[in-house]
Amino acid sequence: MKPSLNIGKFLGVEIGVHYTWLFIAVLICVTLAGRFSTMHPDWSGTVVWATAVGTALLFFVTLIMHELSHAIVARAYNLPVHSITLFALGGVANIEKEPETPKAEFWVGIVGPIVSAIIGVICFIAASGLGWSPPDSTTSPIASSLAWLGYINLTLALFNMIPAFPLDGGRVLKAVIWWITKNAEKSSRIAGRSGQVMALLFIGGGMTMALTTGSFSGLWLAIIGWFLIRAATASVVQTEVAETLKDVTAADAMTSTLVNVPSDMPLSGFVEERLSTAPHHFYLVTSPTDDQKIVGLVTPHDVAKVQRNDWPRKTVADVMVPLNRAQVTELDTPLIQALHTMNEHQINQLPVVANHRIVGVLSRDNVVQIVQNRRELGSRSA
Repeated sequence: MKPSLNIGKFLGVEIGVHYTWLFIAVLICVTLAGRFSTMHPDWSGTVVWATAVGTALLFFVTLIMHELSHAIVARAYNLPVHSITLFALGGVANIEKEPETPKAEFWVGIVGPIVSAIIGVICFIAASGLGWSPPDSTTSPIASSLAWLGYINLTLALFNMIPAFPLDGGRVLKAVIWWITKNAEKSSRIAGRSGQVMALLFIGGGMTMALTTGSFSGLWLAIIGWFLIRAATASVVQTEVAETLKDVTAADAMTSTLVNVPSDMPLSGFVEERLSTAPHHFYLVTSPTDDQKIVGLVTPHDVAKVQRNDWPRKTVADVMVPLNRAQVTELDTPLIQALHTMNEHQINQLPVVANHRIVGVLSRDNVVQIVQNRRELGSRSA
C-alpha cells in the first residue's frame, strides 16, 4: 500500500499515512472526547479535548512501534523494508519480497502482536501507578490516557492474531501450514482464503448487529470486514499470479521493438508524428547529436502531465526520465519480481537491460497477456 502523505523516516524506513487513516484519526479523537467527557464530567472541555488528541497521537506512535517491529525482524531475515504505511485498520510494513522460510514468515508475523501486547501491559502498569483502577475511577488525564492505550493495544494484539490474511495471525497461519506442507504457495492460498471467510463473517455479523440493534459497533465491524476481504482477495490473486509466473523471466515477456525519439523534438511534433500515427507504450530518447546515445526514457503518460498549450514550447527532454534515474530490470529477472518493482514505483513500463544496454521493454500489458495465455493453455490441457 502506497502512502498518501510521507511524514518522515525512522531507522531508515519511510513512514507514511494513507488517506483512510486521517478519517480514523478524527473518529478516534471524537470517540475519546465523548468517552472522557462521560466518565469525567468534572473535566473542562479543554482538558477533555487535549487528553483525547494527546491519546490519539500516542496511539499513532504505538502503531508505528508495532509496524517497526515487523520491519526490524524482516531486515534481520534479509527482507528489505522500504516504508511503513498507516491506514484504516492500523498499519502495514511494505516488505519488498516474501520470506524464504516458514521460520522467517512466523517471526515477521508474530512480533507485531507481541510488541502491542507488551505496550499494553506497560501502559496498564503505568496507569495503575498513577492511581487508575477499573472502571477508570481516577481523575488524572494522564492515567486515563494510559489506561485506554493499554486497553486498545491489548485489543490490537488479539485482533491481529485472528488467523486471517493479511492480519498478522494470517501470516502466522501461513507459516505453520508452510512448515507442515513444505509448500509456500499452498500456505499462501489457504491463509488468503481464511481471510476471505473471516471477512465475510465480519461483514455479515456486523450488518446483522447494526440492523437489529442499531449499534454503530456493528457498522464498524462490517467496515473492517470490507477492508479485510479486499486485502485477502488481493492476496489470493497475487498468489495465483505468482504460481502462474513462477518460471517466467523478463526476457520471456518483454517487447523487443524499441522506438527512438530525439530529445530536442518539440512535444507537439512528438504527439503528431509518433503518438498519433504509430503509438507505443515507451520510447528511448536519444541525444540530438548522436542518435546511438540513449539519454532517457519517455512515455505518453509523461507527455500527458504537460498542458496541451505548452506542447509547442516544450521538448521531449523536458518531460523524459533521465536514464540514470530510470528503474530497469535484467533479462533473467523473474517476471513476478519485475511486476513488484513496477508496483512499488507506480510505473507501467520497465526497460530490460543486458550488458548495460536496453534490449527491450516490459509493460503491464505484457504481464497480463502472459497470465491470460498460461491460464487459457492450462484450462485447455485440463
